[in-house]
Amino acid sequence: MENIIKEIINIDSETVRIKEKLENIKKENAKILKEDMDKIEEEMMKEAKLEGQNIYEKILEKGKEEIKKIEEKEKAINKEIEMIYRKEKGLILNKIFNQIFNG
Repeated sequence: MENIIKEIINIDSETVRIKEKLENIKKENAKILKEDMDKIEEEMMKEAKLEGQNIYEKILEKGKEEIKKIEEKEKAINKEIEMIYRKEKGLILNKIFNQIFNG
């Protein structure tokens, strides 16, 4: 009987040790999982930031191209206005002079 009680106590002690070992393994696995998840999250954030930067640069480049087109158009319009003014300068000045002095 005493041997049976000792055997039960040994089994119970072994069960407690196994349970503690399993809990430690669970904690270690949770720690490893968290570290891995943190690394994955960090890598994903780096990739997202890089992708965002690339998109930003493409948009910025398109904007610069549009500005250049607008500036070229503006230069062409100004050149055309200047040509018209030079061509019609005498007529314009005569009309202004006549309106001022002749009413």
